[in-house]
Amino acid sequence: MAKHSLHTPLIIASITASSILSGFLTTFSYVTIPGFLAVPDLPESTLLSIWKQLYYRGFHLSPPLAVFSGSCCFINAYIASKHHSTNSTVSRLLLAGCLMVGILPYTGLIVAPGNRIMMRRRKELVDENSRAVGQESKERGLESRERVRRWGRLNWGRVVLPLAGAFVAWTTAW
Repeated sequence: MAKHSLHTPLIIASITASSILSGFLTTFSYVTIPGFLAVPDLPESTLLSIWKQLYYRGFHLSPPLAVFSGSCCFINAYIASKHHSTNSTVSRLLLAGCLMVGILPYTGLIVAPGNRIMMRRRKELVDENSRAVGQESKERGLESRERVRRWGRLNWGRVVLPLAGAFVAWTTAW
């Protein structure tokens, strides 16, 4: 493998951004979601309002980090191909980049349908000023808790993809 043709700062930036992204997403599934689901009588409107805040924070941070880290790998693959690196090196960098940006289609196809359901339910319960406008029921509250729990499980896929990309980039470069 012609490692000398790799642009090391791009690899480091890519691995760093992917690691930050994976760590950030891990806190959702391992710390935050279980933390507020541990409150047994948390009203459904409160549960969905907390989830909405998590969702928007992740929405503003995750895609830019994924695109940045993947782009670094794609640029590095291009540089490596111009320096006549092996096809294996170029392919591995392309794979790393695809894994890193893979959270975008994964989210759109796997996670987003549940997001839309939870957003609609929250709108039924509270207005834009977080004032109650709808009636909560125990049955619907249990459904929402299960949706949030499922969201936390599905989020692990978004942890693994950029982390796997960082691993492939790392093993390609060193």
